[in-house]
Amino acid sequence: MKKVLITACFLLMFFKTTIACLAAPVDIGEQFLFKGDVGIAHVFNSVSSLVNVLIPNIFVVTGLLFLVLLIFAGFGIIVSAGSGDTEGSKKAKSAATAAAIGLALVFCSYWLIQIVEFVTGFKIFSPSF
Repeated sequence: MKKVLITACFLLMFFKTTIACLAAPVDIGEQFLFKGDVGIAHVFNSVSSLVNVLIPNIFVVTGLLFLVLLIFAGFGIIVSAGSGDTEGSKKAKSAATAAAIGLALVFCSYWLIQIVEFVTGFKIFSPSF
């Protein structure tokens, strides 16, 4: 019972200080600087404009990561098959499967957003405000 009370007090103090730190007023637009002294707020007018820049780049990075993981998995399958290591072959196949599932999730999320845009008429990736 004493351990539970000590743990509860510790968690309460931790969350209290965490929430206090999160509630502190910070002007993010002026804290993150581009090219010297230009704040992020002067480059991106809204959060949606920042997200519109990040999302296509995230898709590109995801595709490149999939390609690299697939190459390493294929290399692992070839190396383990040449040495007769069935366990290494299984690990490499599971890595290739995980990479394919990850790419499928990103692909499906993109098309789900496209369907929502079409049905609702609200442009998520390219807002007009």
